[in-house]
Amino acid sequence: MTYPDTQRPLEDAFLSVMIIASNYESQGDELYLRNLDDSKNSTFKELPPMSLEGTSWVLSSFNDGSGAFANLISDTEITAEFGADGSLTGSAGCNTYNASYEIEGGNINIGPSVTTRMMCQEPEGVMEQECAYLAALENSII
Repeated sequence: MTYPDTQRPLEDAFLSVMIIASNYESQGDELYLRNLDDSKNSTFKELPPMSLEGTSWVLSSFNDGSGAFANLISDTEITAEFGADGSLTGSAGCNTYNASYEIEGGNINIGPSVTTRMMCQEPEGVMEQECAYLAALENSII
């Protein structure tokens, strides 16, 4: 990745601070990194957890079942929209789908999906991609 010259000094400063940090302390929603002499090195503030509710996503790649990540076939789009009511909807590339989702701690459980029953001939492989995506979706663990 290439960074603009204006970001490089900030990145170098951050990395040099991280290298000399030797211990830490947390208080409430703040994390303090400390140097060997116990002086404060840097302070981080905890971000609130991100909620999936009300968000929309476009898939860029997925585990195709062989343990490898597959890119989408050109001219296809797979989407996921997480509703506040625990519903998951989107396009699987040809058909639309509906499922439920539940979040417990850092895990997500996605229920079986129901899809429309269209058959798309083009682009070639779109139906196989759709089946692989829906299978991966139901096996999702985050």
